[in-house]
Parts: sequence; structure tokens; C-alpha cells
Amino acid sequence: MTDPRKLMARLGAASPALVRQMQLGTHVVSMPDFSAQDIAAALTQIENKLARRIYEWFWWPAYSTASNSDEITKELVNRFARHINLKKAQKKPSGFPQLNKAITKKGAIVAVKRIAHSALVELAHRNDCKHCHGYGLAPITNEKKIGIAIGNCPKCAGNGVIPISKSKRAKLIGIRYSTYINNIQPYYDWFLNEIKDLEAEAVRQHSKALSNE
Repeated sequence: MTDPRKLMARLGAASPALVRQMQLGTHVVSMPDFSAQDIAAALTQIENKLARRIYEWFWWPAYSTASNSDEITKELVNRFARHINLKKAQKKPSGFPQLNKAITKKGAIVAVKRIAHSALVELAHRNDCKHCHGYGLAPITNEKKIGIAIGNCPKCAGNGVIPISKSKRAKLIGIRYSTYINNIQPYYDWFLNEIKDLEAEAVRQHSKALSNE
């Protein structure tokens, strides 16, 4: 099954969907001919509501609004709070340094929201791998066989994206690089991984639903 992320741009299209082709070196790979209705109907099969909202915000142009971004960020912060409370209940270290002793509880919540939103924005505005152009696939020469096979891109390990630098992340949040390294990075990494896992969950369920179409 083709990565359903590449099909999401068809939602809201005025014309009927056509088979999309992507160029991989000298190879052309065709994508299944799903209509916008097929794609939207399959979205309803994604069970995790937050995963679905993140997935739609990333890939459905009409859904990428500021209000949806704010709601997703709020849900992510609540998810983080539950994670911290669970650690406390288990009497385990949280693994997160204090943001700043001078920051009030309300100020800390604002700071965490900014971190969560920055991680969301980083993943939404993909830093596409220049080798595979964001597809995660590339021609791979196999010395044991004649011809060229298609496999995971060797530059991005099939992810289709290259992580942005820590200095760019600090700038995205609006803090100094040293502050990011010394205090913020564990928070940012948690949100980054959580968002990635949620989106991947949505992709799997959307792909499964489309396979049944």
C-alpha cells in the first residue's frame, strides 16, 4: 500500500483524482487511484482522535488552520501532563529539568505550550530530504542483481525528512541556543517523538482502511 500521506492533497480537489506518479531516478511509481471521497471516508476509521487530528493538520490543506493548531497543542500539553503525573504516581524521575525556578506554574504551562507547538510546526513543515524529495524511497543499486531496485532512501533512512538543527529549533521556540540545550531539549524531544508516534499510528490505520476500499 502506498503511503497515504501522498494522497491527502486530493481532499477538496475540484477535479476527479487521477493516478499520481512519482519519479524515482529512471523509475516511475504509480499511486493508487483513490477518490477524495474514498480518502475522507477512510479517515473516519482512525480510532485515536488526537492522532487523526495531527495527521489531518499535517496533510489536509483545508484543515491546516491556526485554530486547529491551537486545539492540537492544548491536547498535546494535556497528554504531557498525564505523562508527568503517571511518573509521579510511580515515584519515578520525570527526566525533565525545571524550566526555570522563577517561572510561575502558569508561566510554565505557557512555556510548555510553546515547546509543543514548535515541535508540531517543525514536523508539519517537513524538512524534506533532498535525495528522495520527501518520498522516503530511492533507486538502490544492487551489485548482485542486474538493474536498479527501489528501497528506503539511504540519506534519510526512509523517513523522507531530515531533522532540523538544534539552533533552528531554539529559534523556532524563541529562546537562546544555550537555554534549549540546558533546559528545553528533553521537553522538545518528548513532544517530537509523541507527535511522530501519533501521526504514524494514524497513517497505519488510514492505510489499512484504504486497503479495504
